Amino acid sequence: MPLSKDANLDSKIAFLLKVDQAARAESEYISQFIGSVLQREQQVSIFNSEGLHVDDTRHYIRVAGNTVAQKGNEQSS
Repeated sequence: MPLSKDANLDSKIAFLLKVDQAARAESEYISQFIGSVLQREQQVSIFNSEGLHVDDTRHYIRVAGNTVAQKGNEQSS
Protein backbone atom coordinates (compact mmCIF):
# COMPACT_ATOMS: atom_id res chain seq x y z
CA MET A 1 0.00 0.00 0.00
CA PRO A 2 1.44 3.40 -0.90
CA LEU A 3 2.28 5.54 2.11
CA SER A 4 -0.16 8.25 1.00
CA LYS A 5 -3.06 5.76 1.32
CA ASP A 6 -2.13 4.68 4.86
CA ALA A 7 -5.06 5.58 7.12
CA ASN A 8 -2.70 5.97 10.10
CA LEU A 9 -0.26 8.29 8.33
CA ASP A 10 -1.42 11.40 10.19
CA SER A 11 -1.07 9.72 13.59
CA LYS A 12 2.42 8.44 12.70
CA ILE A 13 3.52 11.92 11.65
CA ALA A 14 2.05 13.42 14.84
CA PHE A 15 3.90 10.81 16.93
CA LEU A 16 7.23 11.55 15.22
CA LEU A 17 6.70 15.29 15.72
CA LYS A 18 6.17 14.71 19.46
CA VAL A 19 9.38 12.68 19.65
CA ASP A 20 11.18 15.44 17.74
CA GLN A 21 9.94 18.05 20.23
CA ALA A 22 10.96 15.88 23.19
CA ALA A 23 14.45 15.36 21.76
CA ARG A 24 14.95 19.07 21.14
CA ALA A 25 13.72 19.86 24.67
CA GLU A 26 16.58 17.76 26.10
CA SER A 27 19.28 20.09 24.82
CA GLU A 28 19.58 23.41 23.06
CA TYR A 29 22.26 21.81 20.87
CA ILE A 30 19.91 19.34 19.17
CA SER A 31 19.73 20.63 15.61
CA GLN A 32 18.08 17.72 13.85
CA PHE A 33 15.92 14.69 14.53
CA ILE A 34 15.65 11.81 12.07
CA GLY A 35 12.83 9.38 12.82
CA SER A 36 11.01 6.52 11.17
CA VAL A 37 8.07 4.23 11.85
CA LEU A 38 7.84 0.83 10.17
CA GLN A 39 4.59 -1.09 10.42
CA ARG A 40 3.84 -4.50 8.98
CA GLU A 41 1.01 -6.99 9.26
CA GLN A 42 1.29 -10.67 8.39
CA GLN A 43 -1.56 -13.15 8.01
CA VAL A 44 -0.49 -16.72 8.85
CA SER A 45 -2.17 -20.11 8.89
CA ILE A 46 -0.74 -22.74 11.19
CA PHE A 47 -1.40 -26.47 10.77
CA ASN A 48 -0.14 -29.32 12.91
CA SER A 49 0.26 -33.04 12.24
CA GLU A 50 -3.08 -33.78 13.95
CA GLY A 51 -4.99 -31.68 11.44
CA LEU A 52 -5.59 -28.74 13.76
CA HIS A 53 -5.64 -25.38 12.05
CA VAL A 54 -5.58 -21.81 13.29
CA ASP A 55 -5.31 -18.45 11.51
CA ASP A 56 -3.45 -15.59 13.11
CA THR A 57 -2.53 -11.99 12.40
CA ARG A 58 0.91 -10.82 13.45
CA HIS A 59 1.51 -7.11 13.94
CA TYR A 60 5.00 -5.66 13.81
CA ILE A 61 5.92 -2.05 14.54
CA ARG A 62 9.41 -0.57 14.79
CA VAL A 63 10.22 3.00 15.75
CA ALA A 64 13.70 4.42 15.30
CA GLY A 65 15.14 7.83 15.99
CA ASN A 66 18.46 9.61 15.81
CA THR A 67 19.43 13.12 16.81
CA VAL A 68 22.17 15.43 15.64
CA ALA A 69 23.70 17.88 18.09
CA GLN A 70 25.67 20.89 16.97
CA LYS A 71 27.73 23.34 18.99
CA GLY A 72 29.63 25.86 16.95
CA ASN A 73 31.45 23.98 14.20
CA GLU A 74 31.24 20.65 16.04
CA GLN A 75 28.51 18.21 15.10
CA SER A 76 27.71 14.79 16.56
CA SER A 77 24.97 12.21 16.21
